[in-house]
Amino acid sequence: NRSCGGEINLKPILYHHGASYDLETTIHHVLKNHAYAEIYLTGISMGGAQTLKYLGEKGNDLPKEILRAAVYSTPCNLHSSALTLKSRSNTFYKNRFLGKLKAKIRAKAIQFPELIDLELLEKVVDFDAFDTHFTAKLHGFRDAEDFYKGVSADNWMPHIAIPTLILNALNDPLLGPECYPIKLAESKREISLETPRRGGHTGFVIRGEEFTYAEKRIYDFLIKP
Repeated sequence: NRSCGGEINLKPILYHHGASYDLETTIHHVLKNHAYAEIYLTGISMGGAQTLKYLGEKGNDLPKEILRAAVYSTPCNLHSSALTLKSRSNTFYKNRFLGKLKAKIRAKAIQFPELIDLELLEKVVDFDAFDTHFTAKLHGFRDAEDFYKGVSADNWMPHIAIPTLILNALNDPLLGPECYPIKLAESKREISLETPRRGGHTGFVIRGEEFTYAEKRIYDFLIKP
């Protein structure tokens, strides 16, 4: 994702849950420059949401080399996920994520000072305000609500046309009820939804094991269907 590699990108935008265009650009580059017969996609958290959105956007027009996909700890519905960060029990996550995002906005302000109001940034204490004044503004949305509705992966998931695993733990503190697309998975054979009781957000640790349950399960789903 833009700005996640330790160096801020040169565009006035950052990245967000709906930024499937970056994934599409990467896939296009790979297919153009390498002779891969098979491609498998996987994503974690925001990366999972971007993957699901991309798959749904492409639908039956997905490159034939992409055979399967698997995501985990994925906010399928962004508004539902955003609501969880208002919970007092999620104060730690809210402060951590918000702090990191503020740091990236400060770096972006050095590049594009005319776009960023740093005084307003210091007054922001929650994601509704941050997403309204910064995420939405930078990426062409009206406000936080418009942004959440406009980029949420579940807008496109009904159009996914390849076998896709969604692995979301029931005790994931960052996923609301709508992030578990039970009805869609029941009615759409391409989507497999698995909801272990434990796993947290991107956890799934197995005591004494090198690989997590999520890594093992995704490998089995992608490589050994």
